[in-house]
Amino acid sequence: MKKQGHIFGYRDALQFIPNRPSAIIRICDFETRDYCDARGEWDNSPAAPLIESDHWKNIFSYRFGDIDPDRHTLYEGAESAKAYFAELEDRIISLNLAKTIVREFASIPDDVQCYVFHCNAGSSRSPAAAIALNQIFNLDLEWGERAARVVNRLSSRNWEKHHPSDVVGNLTVYNRLIEAGKVLGLLTDG
Repeated sequence: MKKQGHIFGYRDALQFIPNRPSAIIRICDFETRDYCDARGEWDNSPAAPLIESDHWKNIFSYRFGDIDPDRHTLYEGAESAKAYFAELEDRIISLNLAKTIVREFASIPDDVQCYVFHCNAGSSRSPAAAIALNQIFNLDLEWGERAARVVNRLSSRNWEKHHPSDVVGNLTVYNRLIEAGKVLGLLTDG
C-alpha cells in the first residue's frame, strides 16, 4: 500500500481522523494563544488538540512565521525588504530549526503510512515543508485530493518567476529544509 500525504490548514488538521499509522508535522504561528477562546475556538497553536487516536505515532510541532524573504527580495524594494526581514530573523525558519525538523522527520517509524502537514491555511509553509521532506526522504507519497493540487502546482513551476503576492508555497521554508537535508548528508546536489 502506498503511503499517503495530506496538507491541511489547522482547522482541517484538528478534525482529521487517521485510519492508519500516521505522523503529523504541525507548523504553528509564531504568536498564538495557547488556549481555547470563549467561543471554543483555537488559534493555530501546538496546544490546539488533535482528535485522539492510537494511529498517531508521531506528532511534531514547530513555531515559525509565514515570512518568505527568499521570494520578496527578488522584486522591487529588495534592499528595504532585506532590512525588514533581518529585524524578524527569529521568526523565519532558521537552518538549526530546519535541521531539527529533518532529524525528527527521519525518526518516524517505517510502519507510518500517512503523513499530515499543516500550517495556518495549508497554502504556504506546510506545502513547502511537504515537498521538501518528500524530496529529501524520497517518500513518493500518494497525495490526498487537496494536497495533490497544491503539490502539483508548486512542483511544476519555477518559484522565482512568481510574484511574492502569489502566496502558495514558501520558498524560504523549502530552501532551508533542502539545505538542512544536504548539511545532514541526506540529500546531494546531484
